[in-house]
Amino acid sequence: MTSLLVLSDSHKMTRSMKTVLALYHEKISIAVHLGDYTEDIKNMTADYPAYELYTVPGAYEFGPSIETEHVIQTSGKKILLTHGHRHNVKQTLDWLIYHAEEQAVDACLFGHTHEPVLFEKKGILFMNPGSISMPRTDMRAQYGLLHVTEDGQVNGVLMTLPS
Repeated sequence: MTSLLVLSDSHKMTRSMKTVLALYHEKISIAVHLGDYTEDIKNMTADYPAYELYTVPGAYEFGPSIETEHVIQTSGKKILLTHGHRHNVKQTLDWLIYHAEEQAVDACLFGHTHEPVLFEKKGILFMNPGSISMPRTDMRAQYGLLHVTEDGQVNGVLMTLPS
């Protein structure tokens, strides 16, 4: 089984992210940060060199050469990484669902709303892990785990960091 640690929306507040990275660094080899201050996790990679790191910029990260989304492949599955602001996820998930379907991915990971959500639509698993630093639905840091099993199943779980 391949597992991914899914983080989003750290907003330059890294205490909880450091805790989660330390918690999983010997169990999971892939970490994903879905924006709003990807530099937060990039600055920590020296402390956790075992992680294969993937990031996409958030709503407050600009630059002419910055790709706003990325598709990765792991264990034969395609996973779309996006922050979600360009797909208007605070108002509706319809645009994101349509876009993920167009990309023919198996899973779509997004952030931006600071609210965790996990569902399947049109054969695609969608996950927003919530915010690792500024959650809206709980006072504790939120993150996700995405798993690709040996038989090709893609599933996820939303996590809350214990107090």
